[in-house]
Parts: sequence; structure tokens; C-alpha cells
Amino acid sequence: MLLTSDSPLEMCALDAEHVASVLEDCVDQLAVLGSIISIPDNPAATTETNSIDEIAKLLNGQKHLEGRYEELVMNEKNTSEMSSLKQNMKSSAQAIMKSVKLNPLATENLIKLQQDREYLQDLIAECLQEVSQEGSFEGLIRATVEEREKKNKTAGNHTQEEDARKNVRALQRQLLELKKSKEVEMQSRNEMIAHLKDQLQETRAKTTMERKYIEKECQVQKVMKNKQCQMTEAELQAELENLQIQLEEENKVNKETEMWVKKHHDQLQEKVEYWMDKYERELIRNPKS
Repeated sequence: MLLTSDSPLEMCALDAEHVASVLEDCVDQLAVLGSIISIPDNPAATTETNSIDEIAKLLNGQKHLEGRYEELVMNEKNTSEMSSLKQNMKSSAQAIMKSVKLNPLATENLIKLQQDREYLQDLIAECLQEVSQEGSFEGLIRATVEEREKKNKTAGNHTQEEDARKNVRALQRQLLELKKSKEVEMQSRNEMIAHLKDQLQETRAKTTMERKYIEKECQVQKVMKNKQCQMTEAELQAELENLQIQLEEENKVNKETEMWVKKHHDQLQEKVEYWMDKYERELIRNPKS
């Protein structure tokens, strides 16, 4: 393939026609592929017959074929290999479609595949128009560079997202550990509260028992004191009565004694008077004596 001297990306008219025919064929095949892609209404009705690894392997092969095809388009050589790659890309796309349809995530994969197909069809159509009108494919290279930048940016976003996921998982672990620690602390506090409640109930029961014991003891002591006082009072009363009896007897004896003494006093008084009278008469009779 010969490039003109004006620009390294411009082609001669013959090469432009060859590339345009190949691109037009690609556009037609992508359009046919879009018409045969069917998205199931019920994603749950699909069955998992092929694994995700198999689909990833097919996609990697498809990307390799597309990369080789873009390399041939940029180098503008080996048209026969481009035709073979085009046929292989078609077969690979059919295999991917078959595997995707049988995968449980068929709906999401088909939607993504349809979006990629539409983008690729529009890009090749623009490139076909550029090749047909201007004989260059700067738009394809520019789109490839933009997609590579987007891919690198997406990879960076994925890295940031993965870091964010790791941070979230770390925070979740910390939250779980904190939750467990708080649960243990709460359990310990509940046990302490239960223990203090038991101690409080025990203290209340002990205080109630001691109060009842003291009240009963006070009542017993009161009864004993009352009985003791009653006994002392009875003893004193008996002693008082005994003393009263003794006092009455002494008074009686004193009265009797007083009467006896008075009686004898009167008798002695009479005797004295008698003897005095007698003495006086004797003196009168015998004055000299």
C-alpha cells in the first residue's frame, strides 16, 4: 500500500477504494449482527451451560483479532490477511453470542455487546466516510487513542474503586470489631447491673430481716421489762402490805403498851399519893422522928 507524500496517513485512490470496500463490508456485517442479537425478556429463564471463564476467553480472542485488524488497517498492507481476520472475527462474534445467550447474565452481557457493536459500527462508518472522501483514517486513530485513554482512565477508576472497596471493607471490619467490643462491654455492664441488683435485693432482704429481728427483740425486751416491772411492783406491793401490817401491829402494841404504862402510872401515882399521905401523917404523929 502506498501513502502520499502530503501526509503519512493519506492513501492513494486505489488503496482508499480497497480499504473502503473492507470497511463497508464490516459495517454491513455489524448491521447484520445487530439485527440477529436478541435480548431475552426474562433473564432468569436462561441456563448456565458455559462458564464465565469461557466467555472471557472468547472475548479476549475477539479483542486480539480486532487489535490485529486495526494494526493491518493502520499499516495498510496484507489485504488477504484482513479478509481472513474479518471471517475469524465473524465466527468469534457468533461464538460469543452463543455463549452469552446461555449465560445467566445474558441480558446485561447482550446489552453491553449491543452498545459496543453500535459504537464500533458508527466508528467504522465514520472511518469509511473519511476514507472515501479524504483518503485518510485519522478519525479511527483518534478514536483508538481516545478509547485507550478511556480504558486507562477506567483502569485508574477501577483501581480507585478497588481501593475504596478495600477501605470500605476495612471500615466494615473495624465497625464489626467495634460493634463486638460494644456488645461485650454492654454484656459486661448488664452483668454488673444484674449483680448490683442482686446485691441490692440481698441487702434489702437482710435489712428487712434485721429490722424484723430488732423489732421482735425490742418487743421481747419490752414484755420482759413489763413482766419484771410487774413482778417488782407486786413484790413491793406485798412488802408494803407486810410493812403496813407490821405497822398496824406495832401501833396496836404501842397503844396497848401505852395503856398498860398509863394504867401502871396511875397505879403508881395512887401508891405514891398514898405513901405520901401516909408519910405526912406519920410526920404529924411523930414530929421528932
